[in-house]
Amino acid sequence: MKGFVIDTNMYSGNFERELCAYITGVVGDCEVGTNKIEFNEIDGVMQVADDHGCERPVAAYETPNCFNNGMGFNYTAGQEDIALEKWKESWIKNEEQSIATAEGHRGKDIDGWTDEVIDNAVDRHELKIKEVKATTKVSAYPAYQSVIIYFEDEYLTKEIIELMKARAYEYDGEFTIDGFRIVTTTIMTETEEI
Repeated sequence: MKGFVIDTNMYSGNFERELCAYITGVVGDCEVGTNKIEFNEIDGVMQVADDHGCERPVAAYETPNCFNNGMGFNYTAGQEDIALEKWKESWIKNEEQSIATAEGHRGKDIDGWTDEVIDNAVDRHELKIKEVKATTKVSAYPAYQSVIIYFEDEYLTKEIIELMKARAYEYDGEFTIDGFRIVTTTIMTETEEI
């Protein structure tokens, strides 16, 4: 199996199915992207089951040299300091909002929100803020800014690749295309007589 990969500058899970439908004329079981089909189907596009068993010709795909800081923000290699600062800002903002919510319940007759519960919540969130401020290294998770369209090997010809590249550039999306790749997946079976 081969994959035609489009690398972009945005999280691709918000547009991968529509982009695939536009480029290939093919949609999955979910039928997302049907409204974007403008061309005849390209032969050889494969349907692959996602984590929920839905057959799809496309998926959000991991982008090389990019990472996610765990708070939904993607960065390129070398931006670890910026990612750490943004991660800290996001965590601290969330914790401060949680403190404000807890304090907002003080003195009101809301089930379960006693002064003791509120004090414990505030203490817990203040402790988390201290932990976040002391953090010196950001976690790096895969960034899914790429789109992979699955193909049977023999159908992914140079002509089809060039056609799909042209259509990808024509697509009216809010993302920028950073490049294209071909990914080949092979399954190797070894047998040992015993």
